Amino acid sequence: MKRLLFAIPLLLVLIGSVSATTYTCDSCDSCTNYITNSSAGDVVQLTQDIVNGTTTCLNIIDVYDVDFDCNGYEMKSNYIGSDESFIYSINWSYSTMSNCELVLDGVSSDDFMQLRSASNSVFENFIVNISGQISGEVFNTILLTPNITIRDWIVNYDNNLTGRKVFAITNPYNMTIQNISIYSTGNGQGMYIFDVENGVGYEAIVTDSIFQNLEIGAYIYESGGETVLFYNNIFNSTDNYYENQALVTDFNTTLTIGTNIVGGPYIGGNWWEGFSNNCTDANTDGICDEVYTDSGDTDYFPLTFTPDISPPNITINDPQNDTYDTTAIPINITTEDLDSGIDTCLYSNDGGSNSTYSPPTTIKITGEGQHYIEYYCNDTAGNLAYDSVWFTYIAPTPAPIDSIPAPFGGVAAVAVAAGFILLMLGVYLESGMDINFFITGTIGLIIVIALIGYLLTGS
Repeated sequence: MKRLLFAIPLLLVLIGSVSATTYTCDSCDSCTNYITNSSAGDVVQLTQDIVNGTTTCLNIIDVYDVDFDCNGYEMKSNYIGSDESFIYSINWSYSTMSNCELVLDGVSSDDFMQLRSASNSVFENFIVNISGQISGEVFNTILLTPNITIRDWIVNYDNNLTGRKVFAITNPYNMTIQNISIYSTGNGQGMYIFDVENGVGYEAIVTDSIFQNLEIGAYIYESGGETVLFYNNIFNSTDNYYENQALVTDFNTTLTIGTNIVGGPYIGGNWWEGFSNNCTDANTDGICDEVYTDSGDTDYFPLTFTPDISPPNITINDPQNDTYDTTAIPINITTEDLDSGIDTCLYSNDGGSNSTYSPPTTIKITGEGQHYIEYYCNDTAGNLAYDSVWFTYIAPTPAPIDSIPAPFGGVAAVAVAAGFILLMLGVYLESGMDINFFITGTIGLIIVIALIGYLLTGS
């Protein structure tokens, strides 16, 4: 019957007979009313903070494909009575609850948030502050909850009662728990997973999460087999991991290249406080050389922290330490950082302002003489590399004016001189010019012609 009920609204969406609507709410009652009575595809958005008294705030029963967005507003409770939860839902499926800040600064006699019989729903981007006394669990899933995703939570847990759970997951089926950060003042169990069925694959995967200063980081109880996977998490609690029976839990995935939760270059296992910070890492790959074993389960790729203290490598390709006869100078470098990777590269010309390097780049210089380019590159760990290169610019020399070749210039001078001598001789014979004037004029003319020849030929 439930399958039939799920199929009906899905069919309505597919045929387009129901259009999605966005509703706004500002109180526990109005939000519960809109969520409960909306149609598949609708969205309900919170528009202000809510401070609730002694009753359940959200009471969601049999809702399909209706999302609730807190829009970052706070939902606060001072007291939760027995057999009540601040947020309580039964069969809230194919829906997303997101962007919520939940606060308890009083007393809770039961679970703060309880999810029953839901499936295919997402609870993401939560900030939860527990500063009161809670006798139940913070987030409790009861009965079969297939395909539930919990991600991007920050939980600040200050509860003076021991033995309570932050996340109590019962009978998970294909559940994903990702990027959950739990910070405690010393009490509580971070991730309590109970009654895991021995199905196909992992029934629950917990990754990218932090379990800080808890009694127990993760507690597995009555698992049916190799069905829970923890990888790329930080366990830093009094007891990092505990299991109730002789169970099998995987503590690592296949070793792959990628930045892990503590900044190392490989994703594989988890960080285990007390072990990871004291293990040997001879090849500095961020993976302990020894395996880690806890409660009979083994992490074959436990993480360690090898801080990146090495700056990137810069290879200057252009310009070279050379002389250039052009004002257009190419800028070209090759960078490498095998640890944390290159973040940003800058360059400057002759001590000027920095510019972001993005190849291909060309700069214009002015003035002959020496010039220099400075390069700066930093990696994602904040290490800075520097290099520079000097080069010289000399403007090209203009092409010289061609002179008359020496042999040709000499012949031309002699020919010109002979022509003028004959001319003067003719004038003398015809006009009866004084012989002295003729001789003096001829010698002067020869000197002038010789000087012209020297200037033309250089010899």
